[in-house]
Parts: sequence; structure tokens; C-alpha cells
Amino acid sequence: GGGGRSGGFSRGGGGRSRGSSYSSSGSRGIKKSLIKGAAVGAGAYAGYKLTKATAKFAAKVIKAPYSFEQWNSWREVDGFMCRTDSDCTWLDNDLECQDRTIQFSLQQGWYNGDYASIRGECDCRDGYWWDGDELVCRVLSGVDVTLAVILGLSCSTLFCCCCVIFVKKCICDG
Repeated sequence: GGGGRSGGFSRGGGGRSRGSSYSSSGSRGIKKSLIKGAAVGAGAYAGYKLTKATAKFAAKVIKAPYSFEQWNSWREVDGFMCRTDSDCTWLDNDLECQDRTIQFSLQQGWYNGDYASIRGECDCRDGYWWDGDELVCRVLSGVDVTLAVILGLSCSTLFCCCCVIFVKKCICDG
């Protein structure tokens, strides 16, 4: 499964699926495929997000044999790749390592050269979405879904009204 992400970590039960496709394999039935640039967490962290991620990395219970700077350089290019859940939970306890078929060449520095053991990317567990601004998984509530539907319908209605007005104006002026 997958919880869903917004702003960089959402897929599965409520988020985007930019660049993913499906293939039948993996222990969970359907395994998503990743293409370069579509992976979770790819791109630069700056300011507040960089400071927050650095602090969480430093507070890890199990110390990594690589620095935050090394990990961050891999993440910026490939996304938030993982071997096990523990590669994810240091940033948020509701992140998990989700199996993916990776369809691009990974940075060979991952996990001190142990890039071949990468099995997927970190993503929020089912029922959660990724808040890319705060770097946390948030509960996907019915209120969130309802508000999104109402906003989408409102925007669609407004667009249709504008089109009708435009067409009437063209007919009357023409």
C-alpha cells in the first residue's frame, strides 16, 4: 500500500502518482515502478526543511555510517530510497519502506555502496499523506477528502460559468 503524499511524498491512497506505473510483482501484489525524477523526496531541501531533516537525522537511535550530507546528496538525485523501514522511520514514524521496481540507475554511493540492497522508497503508510513542508506524515481524514472534492467542484463550476459568459459575449458581439 501507500499512504499518499503531498508536496513530494504522496502516492497510493490519496496522493499523486507522477511517473509511476504498475507491474505485477512483489510481495504485496502490485508493485509500483519508479522512473528518474519521480521518486519520493527528490529535489533540494532548503532553509527550514534542511534544518529539520538534519536535526532528525542527528537524533537517530541507530547511527548511520554515513553523514547527513552524503544521504541528502543521494536523496536530492534519486529520492528517499530505502532498504528497510528503519531507513525511513528516522524522519517520521509513519514512513515505511515500500517496494518499488526502480527503472533508473541509482547513485552508487547510497548506504556506503550498498545501493544494490535498495528495495524501494519511503512513503507514508496507508491512511496518511506526506506533508512536504513539515516533513511529517499526516492522517488522511474524511474532512480533507470532502474539502478537496468541494474545492474541485467549485473550481469546475466557476470555469464552466466563465466559458458560458465568454461564449454568450462572442455570440452577442459577433
